[in-house]
Amino acid sequence: ELNGIFGKFKGRYMLDQGGGKGPQNFKDLSHHFAFHTKDDENKGVLVAACGTTEFGNFVSLGYIHKPKVDSEVELVLARRYIAETDSRQEIVRQKAPQSLLQSAERKALDRFSLAFWKDLLPLRE
Repeated sequence: ELNGIFGKFKGRYMLDQGGGKGPQNFKDLSHHFAFHTKDDENKGVLVAACGTTEFGNFVSLGYIHKPKVDSEVELVLARRYIAETDSRQEIVRQKAPQSLLQSAERKALDRFSLAFWKDLLPLRE
């Protein structure tokens, strides 16, 4: 049962920045996450995150689910780096990804459509 869990992610990820060096190891300076408190009609549980990297602050939103009964759990997150003037900086400062879940809950979209990701993590100037 994943509903309502929150905490900090730890670990590294590979990112290819170009320049012929290939994928390099990176890790977030901070990465706080929260799982929604209810399952979305057996489609999975919404997940929100926020944090800081050497590239700047970010917010993330997505879901965690089991694609098939006998499969591994899969976490799908979209990350949006945010400008210093973006109002979502407050979410990072407060380490409060739960507030992203509140806005996501109001949007009943098909998570397999592009609109799901665009609406949940809009670009802001």
